[in-house]
Amino acid sequence: MEQIPRYPLKHKEEIVSFAIRTLEQAYEESKGRSDNPHRHDFYTLLWIKSGQGVHTIDFVDYPIEKHHLHIIRPGQVHQFRPSQKPTGVAVLFTEEFLDLHAVSKGFFTNLYLFDDCDQNQPLPIKKAEDLSFMDNLSYIMFKELEQADTLSYDVIAAHLKLLLIRCQRNLGRIDRKQEEVRSLVKEFKDLVEIEFRQFHKVLNYAERLHITSNHLNEVIKSSMGLTAKEYVQNRIILEAKREAYFTDHTGKEVAYYLGFEDPAHFSKFFKNCTGISFSKFRSSIR
Repeated sequence: MEQIPRYPLKHKEEIVSFAIRTLEQAYEESKGRSDNPHRHDFYTLLWIKSGQGVHTIDFVDYPIEKHHLHIIRPGQVHQFRPSQKPTGVAVLFTEEFLDLHAVSKGFFTNLYLFDDCDQNQPLPIKKAEDLSFMDNLSYIMFKELEQADTLSYDVIAAHLKLLLIRCQRNLGRIDRKQEEVRSLVKEFKDLVEIEFRQFHKVLNYAERLHITSNHLNEVIKSSMGLTAKEYVQNRIILEAKREAYFTDHTGKEVAYYLGFEDPAHFSKFFKNCTGISFSKFRSSIR
């Protein structure tokens, strides 16, 4: 059913699990044109050293500014629209890449760089030592990818791990209690990402997490400023908007795709959540 382009990770026309390229290269290859909205099957770190323009991630526009890191998770719809030639680096990788090259799966799972499906605010990198550190790591990964001997990918994975650690530290430190809350919030979000088409009620998620609906709501509300119900609804609405913008599927088709047995129920749900009907929303964005 999906019509939004979804691209695998390629390097020199081959499917790979890691790639790195400069934003200058990408700009020149596209002749300065913006790319079309699309999804990836992999993680992307856009390390922007300089530039101007707009980066749209799931219907939200973020400015392209120097010394900012943009993080795109698999499945997110995004479009990079520079208004001048940017400088920087795009680091592209799959979760499996780290796992295959001696970086434990637990390390990646415990990162909270990639937690939120609805929060994509670019991360400012302010300290001179961090800027220099990220430049050095990028340079080494470039050189190792060019060399490509039997140990190159192990070296790259080690430096990618260091890069992810440095980025996470820029988000700030959390104590043990915060870690426990974050762990539950992450479990909930991961479950929503998998089941939002099937489960529309908070009770479904609470049962899967072996907690009460009230406790789940309290944790999500205190952590995110919205209820668990609102989070689930936002995820459904986001997918509905993607379908409205990037496909020609009818409202009825979208309703069934999102797990609504009655298309009329979906229409009412969409209007209650957005203040506009599905058909009017589609017309307004096109």
